[in-house]
Amino acid sequence: MPDPNELLEDEEFIRIQKLNSIGANEKRRSIVYDKPVPGLDLEDTIEPDSSTEEQVQFTEDITNILSNHEEKDKDAVHDEVLKRYLKKLNKTEKSRYKKGRTSGISFFADVGFDSRPTIFDSVLVNPFITSFQGPVVEKQMKDMDKMNKDKPASEKNPVTDFNPKEKLNSDFSGIYVIMWMTFGWTAMRGIVDYLVLHKGDITNIAVINVMTEKLSLVFYIDMAMWFTSYFAVLIQKLVRWNIIPWESTGRLITIVYEFVFFFFYHFLVIHYYKLNWISRIFFFLHSMVYMMKMHSFAFYNGYLWNITEELKFSKAGLAKYKEVSPPDVIATLERSQTFCEYELSTQSASVKFPDNITVGNYTMFCLFPTLVYQIEYPRNKSIRWGYVFEKFCAIVGTLCLMIVTAQLYLYPYVKRIMELTKEPWPDMWTSTIQWFYLLVDLLPGFAVIFMLTFYFIWDALLNCVAELTRFSDRYFYGDWWNCVTFAEWSRIWNVPVHKFLLRHVFHSSMNHFKISSAAATWITFGLSSMLHEMSMYIIFLKFRPYMFLFQMTQIPTAYFSERPPFKNNESLCNVLFIFAIFFGTTTLMCLYLVY
Repeated sequence: MPDPNELLEDEEFIRIQKLNSIGANEKRRSIVYDKPVPGLDLEDTIEPDSSTEEQVQFTEDITNILSNHEEKDKDAVHDEVLKRYLKKLNKTEKSRYKKGRTSGISFFADVGFDSRPTIFDSVLVNPFITSFQGPVVEKQMKDMDKMNKDKPASEKNPVTDFNPKEKLNSDFSGIYVIMWMTFGWTAMRGIVDYLVLHKGDITNIAVINVMTEKLSLVFYIDMAMWFTSYFAVLIQKLVRWNIIPWESTGRLITIVYEFVFFFFYHFLVIHYYKLNWISRIFFFLHSMVYMMKMHSFAFYNGYLWNITEELKFSKAGLAKYKEVSPPDVIATLERSQTFCEYELSTQSASVKFPDNITVGNYTMFCLFPTLVYQIEYPRNKSIRWGYVFEKFCAIVGTLCLMIVTAQLYLYPYVKRIMELTKEPWPDMWTSTIQWFYLLVDLLPGFAVIFMLTFYFIWDALLNCVAELTRFSDRYFYGDWWNCVTFAEWSRIWNVPVHKFLLRHVFHSSMNHFKISSAAATWITFGLSSMLHEMSMYIIFLKFRPYMFLFQMTQIPTAYFSERPPFKNNESLCNVLFIFAIFFGTTTLMCLYLVY
């Protein structure tokens, strides 16, 4: 007959007991977002967490108790010891549960995918293309006039009939068209002036020359980055073939490789090939994309490897000890088995883990406009080629506008700044006046580039890629222009990156280091700020912590926005936010250029 005391010394059982310890109205957390885990409605009273040292000490106490009793007493003592042991384990960790909830939630929280359009498509573009009917306010006004005419004269009152809260619903698609036409006409005027000034010579357009410099080399290096990112698939294959374990070896190799991947390619483009700043920032952004995709693919599957191993242990433990172990031990193993089977079965309806670990699956993940991996995503049934053409035209047109804006409204002032920095500046007062004059010169151009870059990447480019891959979740950005705090901005300005940071930095650091949400917030902001600062180094090849400090001020700014005179004054906060976005960005660029 198997000895139930073996479980007391089994590290895997201790780990499973910790993960499956639950409290009143709590459930173990699933990687699947907001889906219940059946069979886990146990109601145990959980005390606050205890330290690992206390757990080790208690295990030693158990060993001493058992060793000091005669053989005939050990069975009697075992029940009491095991109860104390399980109670102590229940204190250590409840990472698979969240208090007060009656359904399982994701370890990575709030990272879900659904079929939904972007804001511009749902509100402006598609209604204009498919259902635009001309002016609608006029029709509403006529309906209101007709209602007033039908009223008896005795019921009419020009004072009380007026309702300032009554809304007129209009379609702003025409404003959208006017905006782009205004951009186009402004760019056309700038192009004509340039051609007249340079007598039709377009060979010396500085921005285009920089963008196309060593273009073939840029392409080959980028392809090399893509192919070497498949190392993440190789590691998962080795784990599947039982050549290496994920928890001890695969995880470490993956983390080390990510750092090597990042620094190797940046050494290549900066110090070896000495590419220009546009190529350098392109590689920085693209290498970050590949790194995040590798990390998400590896650690998602790594989590499921841990679940698979736990399921094997739980099944084996139940088969071996079910007839001899106390109910608490059996309950732990049964909870573990229930959760693990549920977790593995709900990841995908068509592909079961680990059958998703293939080159083809990772390739599709690389093509999808998302940085968070899961086995399958919501997909469209077909590709709308007319929509692809529309977004392709938007990509080309926006890129042309960005080139014209940079050439006419940024390049001359940047060139003048670079010339000024070569000579010693005069006294402090004159230097300060000159610096603010340069700042005002750069502000309009940077504001336009900022808006065009947003539209180019998050609406035109990502939507085009999503349509080509039939990826139906188009929530790439929220209405950040209505933000009143930088905390809101950080969540909805760049949704794909926000989802990655939420899953793999914020919640991961809370789970791994057992820290509070406030500490995890500082870690997440700190990492994001360091990466933004690194992008500035990539562009200017000099370290100045302006961007880092600007990013980190978002946390105290969010705090003060909840205090008078800003609290409950959303309009003022939005004006200050928009001002900070455009003026702050331009100020940072001017600081990096001058100092």
